[in-house]
Order: sequence, then C-alpha cells, then structure tokens
Amino acid sequence: MCDVIEMTTRITKLSQSGFNNRLKLFIPKGIGSLRTFNRRIESLVDDTYDVINEIGEAEYAVIQEPLDLLISVVSDFLLAYKKRYNVNQDAEDLEGMLSYLQELRNDIQRFRLPSSQNKAWTQKLESISNLMRSHRV
Repeated sequence: MCDVIEMTTRITKLSQSGFNNRLKLFIPKGIGSLRTFNRRIESLVDDTYDVINEIGEAEYAVIQEPLDLLISVVSDFLLAYKKRYNVNQDAEDLEGMLSYLQELRNDIQRFRLPSSQNKAWTQKLESISNLMRSHRV
C-alpha cells in the first residue's frame, strides 16, 4: 500500500527547500548548484511512479494540495532563478523536473482517478463485448 503520509512529508519538505532556495537567490552567492534539489524531485517522482497503481481517490485527496503547492513553488523558484542567473544547465534541469512533476500530477488525474469519460468508455466496451457474445450464440 502507498504510504501517503510519507509521500506528503517528502513533498512538503521539497516545497520548503524550494522556497528556501528562492530566498537564497537574494543573497550574493547564496545558492550554488541546484543538482541536489533536482535529484530530490526526481527521486520523489520516480518513487511515486513505483506506487502509482496504489493511488486512488483517497490517497490523491491527501497528496493533491501538497503536490500542487510543490509545483507552484518550483515554478516560482524557476522563474526567479532564470531572472537572476539567466538560463543555464541548472535552470534547464529544474525546468525538466517541473515538467516531470506536472506529468506525474496529470497521470494520476487521468489514469488513477475515476472520470465520467472513463465510465462512458467502460460502458461502451461492455456493450460491445455483450454484442459480440450474443452474436456467437
């Protein structure tokens, strides 16, 4: 089973780290490399994909707000970082991690949560299946 409390804690710590890194932008030489931050984001996303099939409505209800906050913090941090340091490899890597986080959120919403479209497709497939069975008899 997916440990949503641990996942929420990791997401929250990453948000705090991102916000702290953004504050460090205003201190001369306050921020070095973003490699550690990027690796932590990548690790979180990879670990979440490892358990994505265990994420349902109840689990997503717990991690949705912290995940949205993390995406917002990383997005704001990226904009501030680019403004301060222009575009460099660290900024490009962070942009990739932001996309990775957004893709994770979208995958959970599309493939793990029920939607009216999924229900409609399921009903259509069931009716086709029933028609095929009735024609075999």
